[in-house]
Amino acid sequence: MKLRLLAFLSLLLCSISLLADQGHQSQSLAHEDANEKLGTANFPISCAVSQQKAFERGVALLHSFRYDKAEQQFKDIAAADPTCAIAYWGEAMSQWHQIWDRPDAATMKRQLAVVQKGQKLGAKTPRERDYLDALAVFYQNPSASFEVRVNAYSQAMEKLHEKYPEDHEAAAFYGLSLLAAARRYGQIAPSAPHAAHMPGHIFARLGLWQEDIDANLASIAAAEQSGSTGHELHAMDFLNYAYLQVGGTSRRASWSPRSAAWT
Repeated sequence: MKLRLLAFLSLLLCSISLLADQGHQSQSLAHEDANEKLGTANFPISCAVSQQKAFERGVALLHSFRYDKAEQQFKDIAAADPTCAIAYWGEAMSQWHQIWDRPDAATMKRQLAVVQKGQKLGAKTPRERDYLDALAVFYQNPSASFEVRVNAYSQAMEKLHEKYPEDHEAAAFYGLSLLAAARRYGQIAPSAPHAAHMPGHIFARLGLWQEDIDANLASIAAAEQSGSTGHELHAMDFLNYAYLQVGGTSRRASWSPRSAAWT
């Protein structure tokens, strides 16, 4: 299971920034713009058949970090089909920018009410109910620390992924939850240069500069040890920026295999 998930995460991390450019390879998910290209999503729902394509557009927007448009898309679905409980999952997901920032107290309270509305409405399939329940785990305990809540959500998504192994969207959202738990994700595949670097995006957003430095040094080391030197350039860019934030040096450090340390 871990190996399969890691393989999927590698694919996700390599392709997620290219989703908008891949529309020419697949059917576009059209809404107002017939030329819109967002790639494809496969998320069957029990709502009105007329809302299936719109819902998959919303999921594709989530994957592409277009949270503002995703939120409106899911609201439109709920308005068109008031029985579509899973639409409230999508709306609440659009308010949690998992690798950008953390929702404030007001957002937590508001989105908990959105998720609970979907739960009370009652999804028609166990899978849809599981998605709503997993997201509720994150929002329902606002007094707990962010780390506690995001880890609880990630564990819920892991169970959902294991319950529906053929659901690629479950695997993708589980993978995203691991990125939100940056310290945990950084330990999963330390030999993969880009995987080692990815937590640096979160550390940079949160101003955790030493952890950002450590993540990118690890990424550069993994790249050099594997011979994939081309992968180190992105990490070096982040590394230089982090050094500047702490007033440190931006010179390139050298890796010592014997001491397993940077000098």
